[in-house]
Amino acid sequence: MNKYNKQNYIDAIQSVYPESWFIRQPEITGSVGTVYLVETPEGTIVCKFNNKKQITRNQSISQLLRTHNLPLPQTQEHIFFDLFFESYKYDPGKTLYERMQNDMTPAQIFDAYKQAMVIQSKISCIDPRTADTNWKEYAYETFAHRKTIENIHVNFAIFDKIYKFLSTHSNLKLLHNDIQPKNIILDDDLKLSSIIDLDTVALCNENFSVLRALRNYPLNNYSEYMDCYEDTVKRKLNRNAIMQGLNMVQQLRNIRHTVQKKR
Repeated sequence: MNKYNKQNYIDAIQSVYPESWFIRQPEITGSVGTVYLVETPEGTIVCKFNNKKQITRNQSISQLLRTHNLPLPQTQEHIFFDLFFESYKYDPGKTLYERMQNDMTPAQIFDAYKQAMVIQSKISCIDPRTADTNWKEYAYETFAHRKTIENIHVNFAIFDKIYKFLSTHSNLKLLHNDIQPKNIILDDDLKLSSIIDLDTVALCNENFSVLRALRNYPLNNYSEYMDCYEDTVKRKLNRNAIMQGLNMVQQLRNIRHTVQKKR
């Protein structure tokens, strides 16, 4: 159970933004961390609460990505008593998830993903050794952390072991490992303005990262998706492994849901 109430979060925010005049939660919230939108004289600010390790890690990632002029949040770390949160400038666009509710065509949805692939390709070219080492390096660690935050408990260790093996096997690259509709922000012309959620930017096997994206992909043109991905990053994917892994992850997810329903 969360030991903090709304007033605790507001007090923390106002300690950093004392001239703010309107603090609210977004209509669509993520599954990890408590998020508020804050109106300030400098514009709208996003404040996301999490544990200290994650907040510090995200700021390090943010600083690294900022040097490459990539459209991801540029975060600042804050503390108020035992509350830790990050803040960054609000993107006035809407998520792909929101825009899909207004009858986007499959071609428009696919184009949004193609734009995200371009950013993913640039992230993958970054040498992570140039960053501060005080952040969790591997994707499976960020997955484990998110499960803890989301209060997900799974009784079979095989799920975690498979994630760890698949995400750390073979050549690793720095990647955003949660490319999905709620993390892709589009402007009114459906141009990608940012990709949010620094929590899952980590070293990962590229095939597994693509598998993760396909797991939440709203279309079924998987082959075309992978064609475009390969053309964008100029690297070949192990398509057979991705599709087999996607099927296995889906089966494990179904088992997890069944286990949770029986509790």
